[in-house]
Amino acid sequence: MEQLHDHNKKTYENICRMYNDGIQRVAVVQPTGSGKSLLMQKLIEDNPDSKFFVLSTSHKINDQFKEKLDEKMLQRADFNIYCNMPNMKQQIMESLKPDYIFLDEMHRALAKEWSKGINVLLEMYPNAKVLGLSATPIRYLDKCRNVAEELFGGNLACDMGLSQAILDGILPMARYVCGVYSYEKDTENLNRKIEKSCNSEKEKKELIKELKILKENLDKGHGVSDIFKKYVMSGNEKFVVFLKNTTHLKIMKPVIEKWFLDAGFNVRLYEVHSKNTDKDREFQAFKEDTEDGIIKLCLSVNMLAEGIHGDIDGVIMLRETISANMYFQMIGRAFACGKKTIPLIFDLVANSQFISDATNLSFPNELRGEIEKRKKECEKECKDYEVGFDVDEFIVMDEFMDVVSGFREIEMRLVGSWDSWMDEEIEILKKWYPIEGIRVKDRLNGRTKSEIRGKVDRMGIISLNRYWTEEEIDILKKNYPIYGLRIKEFLPSKTKSSIMTKARKLGISVNKRGIFTNEEDEIIKYYYPTEGVNVYKRLSNKTKEQCNGRAKFLGILSNNNVQKWTDEEDDIVKRYYPIEKTAVFNRLPNRSKQACMIRARLLGVTSKNENTLWTDQEYEILKEYYPKVGGEVSVMLNRSKHACITMAFKLGIKKKQRRKYEYVYKKRNKYVVEFTVDGKRMQFGRFDSEEEAVKVAMQKAKEFGKAI
Repeated sequence: MEQLHDHNKKTYENICRMYNDGIQRVAVVQPTGSGKSLLMQKLIEDNPDSKFFVLSTSHKINDQFKEKLDEKMLQRADFNIYCNMPNMKQQIMESLKPDYIFLDEMHRALAKEWSKGINVLLEMYPNAKVLGLSATPIRYLDKCRNVAEELFGGNLACDMGLSQAILDGILPMARYVCGVYSYEKDTENLNRKIEKSCNSEKEKKELIKELKILKENLDKGHGVSDIFKKYVMSGNEKFVVFLKNTTHLKIMKPVIEKWFLDAGFNVRLYEVHSKNTDKDREFQAFKEDTEDGIIKLCLSVNMLAEGIHGDIDGVIMLRETISANMYFQMIGRAFACGKKTIPLIFDLVANSQFISDATNLSFPNELRGEIEKRKKECEKECKDYEVGFDVDEFIVMDEFMDVVSGFREIEMRLVGSWDSWMDEEIEILKKWYPIEGIRVKDRLNGRTKSEIRGKVDRMGIISLNRYWTEEEIDILKKNYPIYGLRIKEFLPSKTKSSIMTKARKLGISVNKRGIFTNEEDEIIKYYYPTEGVNVYKRLSNKTKEQCNGRAKFLGILSNNNVQKWTDEEDDIVKRYYPIEKTAVFNRLPNRSKQACMIRARLLGVTSKNENTLWTDQEYEILKEYYPKVGGEVSVMLNRSKHACITMAFKLGIKKKQRRKYEYVYKKRNKYVVEFTVDGKRMQFGRFDSEEEAVKVAMQKAKEFGKAI
């Protein structure tokens, strides 16, 4: 069995002391690689008569921890993952009977959906001792919620940050190298923006000159191959490479290979992502690969960010993020106690800059802040504080960051109607776009979605809503076939468009037998409390299981306290529903519109308007005026807009589209130029902008002798 490190021994003593003092929930905050899992192992070893339940973020992490335990210890431990908790059956939860509950990566326990199942578990076992462990207890993009405070009442057995562990000699200092692997396109785009801006000609010349100097500085600086050649020493190293998605992986795979080959290294690549069916085998092969003279790269998409480290020499970040949690989890893969080599962190997408802008918590900032803090503490005692290593030698980034900051500074100085943003609006974007995405439009009066997207792209602000976590994907897979777009209730941060697109990409389709209409929901709400699952008899094509699941989703329990419809209420429905339709609910306190509609159908009562035939006169009015005013013809017919639109559709009557310019109309986001010449309709192109289309239309109108 692996023994506790010296710093872990003190933490373990604190855990045991706090449990003995009657504190049921204890948290440990320690950086990745500092031996948090050894604390869980030691508790299992020292309590042979106790049962344990271990929760983590993935089965892979659980498997890694199981390797540390012997057979007898494994018999006393149950394992699961956070995303399974909301759907865990009560019978299974009751069979656990744990004396200890371990929450690895405890910050995940506050996730909206996962927390529901975890809260049920903790309430079911109030006497169980709970141990939470994490390197990043603050959920920075969730209103900075602190799991150590919310779930553990601030009871910390250890509170150690990454910088503290490095300065105390617990973890080795990493060499943090910041570069930029792609800037040619950024330079070209910025050059075009300067040309199109409303700045004066003199200002444009100055900005272009500044941009040219910045680009020359980058050109003179080290390319990625030069960076690897300078800092990768043995040629036997193992790196985890973090990428945005599988498309990004496919594009970058040959590029990454070329970088190392140009630097003079042989390289072998492994892929670990959800679309790779051999991902587990690939990762195992990566871990076991010890061949000399070859650099091993594990290309990762949304995996390996938590819990997996060990025999890894460094990380290469090609995935942008403004999440401090994700940032520290990525760089944390490089750290481990007792490591003799210097961990290497290659930040090739300027994440340190993004994180600094969002939270001021990048690794370089945190390290320098901790050093300043210790210096001040020593000054109070009239002592000098020595770091023990040259910070500037280990953190190589200023050359690149000056250029990246320069790009942004130039962009902010551009003037134009497309970029005339007030300081207040920019602050709103910085604060809310990462959290709300395009929904930030509601906070910006008059701003269009395209304006917002263009501005955040120029500012380098990224929305988390563009990315799907493993938790969200799991929710989508389990619930989309049943609830369709109603799954948005489970995924409040996602738009319906985003949900449909992701479902299509994953090959998930809706099982129409599983979808419940509003009508069916009302039947469930009304009858389930008295009839339970037998309500399925009232719903065609629905099973007992589906009705039971829907009732749970709606929060409806089976009981005998539902108010039954009285004879008096039924008489009101029979008398007034044919005239007033669902407005009859105003005569029935405690009844909803939907309930009244369902009751009317059960009683066989219909609205007079539902079966009223259209007269010839009404048809004539519809045919004459619908093409001009559309659904507004309902005022002339004393019918609903819906009824008029439906009848117009049946008769093939369409509303004429008003055009700003004759011969130009919009179709599927393109502007089409169309003329009728000698009785023949002819199109003359499809254009992205109306301005281009009008120019062509004017030319053609002149040719054909038509007015525009």
